[in-house]
Amino acid sequence: MLSGCNLERLGDLPFRFADDTCGTFIVDRSPVVLICFNYFMETKTCRSLKKRKSGSLSALKNFEFETAFLLDKIENSTYGHGGSQIANYQGFPLALGGGHGWVFEAKLEMFDTTQNLWVEKADYPYASG
Repeated sequence: MLSGCNLERLGDLPFRFADDTCGTFIVDRSPVVLICFNYFMETKTCRSLKKRKSGSLSALKNFEFETAFLLDKIENSTYGHGGSQIANYQGFPLALGGGHGWVFEAKLEMFDTTQNLWVEKADYPYASG
């Protein structure tokens, strides 16, 4: 959290967060952080993170992660997107390329927030590998 000109640590995630990507989106009319696609372990996995109560993050003081936030897994993507970045296109999360290990997935998928599922949109024709 940004407090004045300083960053303050709010807490720890209950899972390993390294080599993942994240972005903010509106899902069911609520702001949600999607944390997705660990390059080494969970290349198809996304989690949604949202506050349990409305209000500003700056109002949180000495909180426990489990009581302040709700963390859920969402539907897995069809293809691995480890090492890629999640993008926001017209409010929808997009995942392009990426993979796992030595396997590269040249696929474009969009998370349909109205149906809570990943939809394959196209092959990415400019991929090499």
